[in-house]
Amino acid sequence: MTHPSGAPACRLEPEAAFCFSRWRKPIVQEAFMAKMAIFLFGFLALTIAIGLLATISPV
Repeated sequence: MTHPSGAPACRLEPEAAFCFSRWRKPIVQEAFMAKMAIFLFGFLALTIAIGLLATISPV
């Protein structure tokens, strides 16, 4: 995003809320939420796999 003057916002106001670099460091909450999302997706995949395996006839 650019500043109204046309210059990049990060150079003029580095602490600005709309100043994002291409790879900004995630805050602690975002890192925790990402780990939780990966864990929940894995748990969902495991649950579906167990459900599919349970439908196989033993004979």
